[in-house]
Amino acid sequence: MALLTVPLLAGMGLHPQRDSLEQMPQGQLLIDGQQAGARIAKTPEHMAQGFQGASSEQLATEKIYFYWGDSSRPSFHMRNVSEPLAIAWIDAANVVVAVDIMEPQESGYKPPKPVVAALEMAPERTRSWGIRPGSVIEKESNQRDQR
Repeated sequence: MALLTVPLLAGMGLHPQRDSLEQMPQGQLLIDGQQAGARIAKTPEHMAQGFQGASSEQLATEKIYFYWGDSSRPSFHMRNVSEPLAIAWIDAANVVVAVDIMEPQESGYKPPKPVVAALEMAPERTRSWGIRPGSVIEKESNQRDQR
């Protein structure tokens, strides 16, 4: 029965993966002091989902902020993602240590050193926000995440 669920939902115009992005709560970031909205990947399911199955419009307009708390070297993949994405790797001091461009269907993207967070978005948006090594990206702590 579970095998029929995904095709059935797709046939009804519902897209489980795309809708998963919309289920992620929204929060506010500060990017070099400027406010920016972003999806906040809070649960293991959100973190595993990321932009998989997202539409071209979502890939162009959305940002996803991943936060682990403890420093680690997570590995990201681009399976089921149709367009390149930029990923800014953020250390414990909220400083971007590197920005990588990830290509569709590739895997094994890791930060050059341990990080506590990452921000994914369209490469053009990374450039328009001026995100580069040395930029400061932090989640506003005085706002609760909203759906």
